[in-house]
Amino acid sequence: MNQAYKKLMEKQQYKFVGEHSAVKICGWTKKALQDEGMCYKGVFYGINSHRCIQMSPAINFCDMDCVYCWRDRNNSSFGKVDTPKEIMENAIRAQRKLLTGFKGNEKTNQERFEQSKEPMHVAISLNGEATYYPHLSELIRDIKRRGWSSYLVTNGMLPQ
Repeated sequence: MNQAYKKLMEKQQYKFVGEHSAVKICGWTKKALQDEGMCYKGVFYGINSHRCIQMSPAINFCDMDCVYCWRDRNNSSFGKVDTPKEIMENAIRAQRKLLTGFKGNEKTNQERFEQSKEPMHVAISLNGEATYYPHLSELIRDIKRRGWSSYLVTNGMLPQ
């Protein structure tokens, strides 16, 4: 991956969990930890926002260049491909590390903070087009094996 692009993403609070995979604390996770609301997935599907990992297995890949998209795009080659197990184990660790600052915040619901250490949901929606990841189906199977729910956001351009 282009190192300048990676540094830009890290400056924006993305935590890389592999060569092309990353997590970032969702704004709704932050709000849920402070009893300030939940995302629509909570309203419609019962998803606890404070127990959701927002991630991407293909952070720098997208086949579109939409004028309304605010995200940078950098389609460098995969190189080494992260395994689904590596992605998930590292994503869990990174999520926990990114959440540690909430413990000392007086606005944080401490019960939810403790629950947030044990995720139950994965939103594969952070950045990039996840369907470029060659082991996406295995990644989703790994999430399901854990008894978790998954939510995939795609632009739908790679239906195969």
